Amino acid sequence: MVNTHNILILASRDSQQPAYEQFMSGFRAGLNAQAGARLELFTEFLDSSRFPQAEHSMRMREFLRGKYAATRIDLVISTSPFAPRLCPAASPVPFPSVPVVYALVSNVELPPRPLPSDLIGILDRFDLAKTLDMARRLQPHAHRVVIVTGADAFDKMWEDIARREVHTSATDLEFDHLSGLPLSQLLETVARLPRDTIVLFLSVMQDGAGQTFRSPDVAGKVAAAASAPVYSVFPSYFGLGLVGGYMNSFEAVGEADRRDRPAAPLRRTTSAGAGSPGPGRQLSGQDWRQLQRWGLAESRLPTGSVVRFREKSVWESYRWYIIGGAAVIVVQALLISSLLLQPRQGFFETDQFVAVQRAAARGSPGGREPRVRAGLADAVRSVDVRAPQRGPGG
Repeated sequence: MVNTHNILILASRDSQQPAYEQFMSGFRAGLNAQAGARLELFTEFLDSSRFPQAEHSMRMREFLRGKYAATRIDLVISTSPFAPRLCPAASPVPFPSVPVVYALVSNVELPPRPLPSDLIGILDRFDLAKTLDMARRLQPHAHRVVIVTGADAFDKMWEDIARREVHTSATDLEFDHLSGLPLSQLLETVARLPRDTIVLFLSVMQDGAGQTFRSPDVAGKVAAAASAPVYSVFPSYFGLGLVGGYMNSFEAVGEADRRDRPAAPLRRTTSAGAGSPGPGRQLSGQDWRQLQRWGLAESRLPTGSVVRFREKSVWESYRWYIIGGAAVIVVQALLISSLLLQPRQGFFETDQFVAVQRAAARGSPGGREPRVRAGLADAVRSVDVRAPQRGPGG
């Protein structure tokens, strides 16, 4: 009999967040790749980023405890820094003694206190300093960095991180922060930046006018309006007009979270890595289209960089069509040349052509000219222009 394990996934934001979608894509791929026990998935979206109040967390605890009172939960997967507050690592309710695996959490978002032994997972690592270093390699003459963040609590957290990590890593650069601006003002400002500026877009979930957004949507608008290249550390912005940066693969994290982490908690064993973060999977990724747009040399990229969205040349895309078409044209030309030359050669080698020559020789410049022309015409009309039939001897 196949055992069934019930897994509850707690997400802090709504289901339309690209990071969550990419994570779940990788997580399901990991599930499909493994055989064994049957896994039943339950998902709850806490919406804690828009409702960060403690009262909301308490109501969610009570709601989840009542909803799953008759359901045995074997494992909780938290995909946000807010979700662990509802888990046994921080509270006796609603799921006592249930192990917790976290994902989509960066090292700067974890609480300062030590993690409990039953709380394990994979940390996202967003390296702002390495992303800035990569941008400087592509723009060696840049002297100014503009960092874009919004007015949401999550946005402000990343503004603080940038001030701590980026400012100290490049003291020879001038730093400006476009923080908490209304979206219209933000777009107007980035449209007037000097071409040699480095723009680092982090997070805008709410603007200064109080409007809420999906941060990837704002990233795409900023990249389209900006008069200078835009970089980031979040893979959910990749392909939206930004050049790139050092970033994790949320899909790879999801697959690894399924493959590497839940197994030990489900077996109720103590993992050697319990209570400590697993390594994030980071790569230097760039959009080839944006490298071309801004005239950035691919040769300046760090070793091991992954350049995506490369457009194929006409030859790469249609090579075999071109070769096939050229071959057809060459064959046709050879056939036409053969058809044109063969009858002419046959005509000059026949007795009819000799008769035409003799008829012309009998003519004179005098009054016999019309008769000669008529004789030539008759002779030519009598010529069989087909190639002569040759005997076996040639």
